[in-house]
Amino acid sequence: MTYTTLDNANREEWLEQRRTGITATDIARLHYGGPAAWEAVRAEKEGHDGDFHGNRFTEWGKARESEIMGLVSFGFDVEPNDKLCVYGGDEPWLATPDGLGAGRNAEVKTTVKDWEPTIDGIPKKYLAQVDWSQLVTGATETVFAWEPHENFVPGQIRTMIIERNEDRIAELVETAHRFLAFMTEDRTPGEFDDLIAAYVVQDAVVKEATAELDAIKQQIKDRAGDRAVSAKSPFGSISYATPKPRVAFDSTGFRKDHPEIAAEYMKESPASAPVLRVTVK
Repeated sequence: MTYTTLDNANREEWLEQRRTGITATDIARLHYGGPAAWEAVRAEKEGHDGDFHGNRFTEWGKARESEIMGLVSFGFDVEPNDKLCVYGGDEPWLATPDGLGAGRNAEVKTTVKDWEPTIDGIPKKYLAQVDWSQLVTGATETVFAWEPHENFVPGQIRTMIIERNEDRIAELVETAHRFLAFMTEDRTPGEFDDLIAAYVVQDAVVKEATAELDAIKQQIKDRAGDRAVSAKSPFGSISYATPKPRVAFDSTGFRKDHPEIAAEYMKESPASAPVLRVTVK
């Protein structure tokens, strides 16, 4: 199956094509996400893209992509790519693999966690992106390359070959068709649909960034070991030590043992402002 490409230079057409089709990023979110992810992708397709323009981690990934692709290009005969690839069949399948070659794609990532070079070791969302890009381009394999970093200091670039797997691709295609049917469902948009969808997108970004930060915190603890550490740098400072024991009033126990006395000291405070709660499905 042949495919066509759309140059990123024509930004408006490029974005419009992405809105009308299902990309590798979309399918990863849909296949492994719940109702909130489906609603968020639907809102984006309807023109509600949200305001997220990247964070320190995404900017780092963009900056390092050319370096990683340089190694991949040299070793595996693939060329860097920023063009949108359009599937040659009737379905609106799209992908932008980081590299394109003869029957071979490339996908590069940066991470604070090193991964095992096995199918089970690669995060499922990235494996789905690889599989979808192979469907779109007809590639039979993908060079998957990743560069671990510690506090944005690059580590050793690692690579593995991911062979085409028709069973995994078929599962993604089924998900895509279900989403296309979901898009045609007639429903009246709610007043806050676009804002809730934008919240869901940002919530996913925050959760991913929190996981990255937790990984960095663990690296700090591992490096410190059993030592108490206090360190400063041009970027900030860290303190790692066991806090001293503290004494606190056991209000729960007091209310249980002396309910009459506790009731005398209970007072009601007026609400100071409305409380917003957003639940992500």
